[in-house]
Amino acid sequence: MPNIANPKRRYDNSEQGRRDEVALATSNVIARVGLEGTSMREISQEMGVSTGVLTYHFRNKEELLDFVFDNMVELLEERRHFDIFETVEAFRDALLASMPSTEELRRWWKVWLAFTTGAYSRPAQRMRQIDLSNRVNATWRASLERLRGLGLLRPDIDIDHETATLGYLFDGMGLNGVYYPDLPAAEHHKAVIDAFFSRIRA
Repeated sequence: MPNIANPKRRYDNSEQGRRDEVALATSNVIARVGLEGTSMREISQEMGVSTGVLTYHFRNKEELLDFVFDNMVELLEERRHFDIFETVEAFRDALLASMPSTEELRRWWKVWLAFTTGAYSRPAQRMRQIDLSNRVNATWRASLERLRGLGLLRPDIDIDHETATLGYLFDGMGLNGVYYPDLPAAEHHKAVIDAFFSRIRA
């Protein structure tokens, strides 16, 4: 363990890296015991450090959970969920890139589900998740409109209906991948998304 005699000096050059380590440990705990079961003590044990290390970076559990949620949004951004696509293939690939086909992505989905269920008792978190969901849906809608404008999708499709359908498919496949990790999910996810786009292609 690093020397903690001078914490400020110790973290000057690695503050973000250490916060990311805390976020990863928190995600591991949430994925294992859920949001309500997650405590600063559980997280510190996961990291093998004292709770003082956590409170150096985060004042309390709520601040830490907000940071974890922000990290989850960053993953969506990295996987291009807020891009406007101009080819069906690029849109499809971005959707598939977030399916729970790896341990990292299964953990992301478990944590996302924990935040979703926990939001019922945390109004501020519920509003953040609604805002994020609206942002994702608006982006998907814009991509479908763009693809239709380029003549790649049928001109008669109902954009709002297809956006909602895509959301149902995406969430359903995510849940399925978490609950049944041993199934050949990648092939199934691709087949479902391909069927969706095949139905609405021009």
